[in-house]
Amino acid sequence: MTATALVAALDEAKDLAAHGQPVPEAVTDLVLRILNEASDTPAVLDALKGASDGRALLRITDGARAIEFQAGDAKLFAEIADPKGKGPKVDATAATWLGLFGGTLKPWLAFTRGMVIARAGLTELRWMQQTAERLQPRPDDTKTDDETRKVHRAEVKTRTPVEAKREGPVLDDIKKDERVKVYIRSANAQTGAIGYTEHGERHANTTADGARFILKSLGHEARRTELGAVAAYLHDMGNVITREKHGQTGALLANPILLDLGFTFEEVAIIMGAIANHEEAEAGLPVSAVSAAVIIADKSDVHRSRVRNPKTTTFDIHDRVNYAATSAEIKVSRREKLITLELTIDTEVAPLMEYFEIFLSRMMLCRRAAEFLHCSFALVINNTRLL
Repeated sequence: MTATALVAALDEAKDLAAHGQPVPEAVTDLVLRILNEASDTPAVLDALKGASDGRALLRITDGARAIEFQAGDAKLFAEIADPKGKGPKVDATAATWLGLFGGTLKPWLAFTRGMVIARAGLTELRWMQQTAERLQPRPDDTKTDDETRKVHRAEVKTRTPVEAKREGPVLDDIKKDERVKVYIRSANAQTGAIGYTEHGERHANTTADGARFILKSLGHEARRTELGAVAAYLHDMGNVITREKHGQTGALLANPILLDLGFTFEEVAIIMGAIANHEEAEAGLPVSAVSAAVIIADKSDVHRSRVRNPKTTTFDIHDRVNYAATSAEIKVSRREKLITLELTIDTEVAPLMEYFEIFLSRMMLCRRAAEFLHCSFALVINNTRLL
């Protein structure tokens, strides 16, 4: 068996998925053929190098047979089996299996939308999805930039409005304050010491730009958009004291700085409220338009440039998910009243399930924040809308 035979079998599955009427028994035979040909294909076995060992019973729910599937470190095995056999089971219709093997249906999409039902524990479930992601055809990356290069997600979208400067101090004044510089840099160093991703000036600038962009795009007045940028820039400053309750400590730290720089009492109150309520793990909730914008901008900053661990072999789940994010973009439609976070996730680095494992609560907070701004919230990953 050769790679050419495997490609031919995959093309047959793709064509049948797109144009044919799948017959369950024929699909079972085709899937088995694909797996057997894959087991002798060097590129497939290379993709499985370092993979955990596992097994599962692949069942075609509208058919009469199943396939015993085993995979692990540079190995793969498949044979016809009894659907009532023991062990973890993966159930899907013939059409779904065709889509998965033909490449017209992504594994993470099939899992998250319930098109594939895995009757197994969490460990087996994770093995199944990771194995499926490894076996997906890889695009030709010979013309892409070096993947180790830390490119920021996007250029700056906004600048301080002239009108905002006329009405009081602005973000540039905050950035020049020596206390702010020291607190944010020290906070970043201390979060790094306990294993967190980047929480320094890069994240502060990205969040400030995002908050100002959201408010400006929705038509808020210039001064409010600037308060959003200021609150967002300062939102993680409390990490200089401790990670726990850093939103609240950050708000208290910001108070004298803001007053010294000439912000009004009303503006200080708005900024403090936004800083104190940005963290979902600390019962944070949107309490103002500025607060809502800060929440969305903060939670949208998932990107590989935030990962500080230089050893990919020792990545934890937060490192993997952030490193897997090769682009993150906030889009706002004032006409449709819609705020969208568009992500590109490299599923070779982290499966989508891991993203949702740590970010679902954050996306739910983003939805509440968008609602506070009288908008809907959408999450689009790899060109597919998931929320």
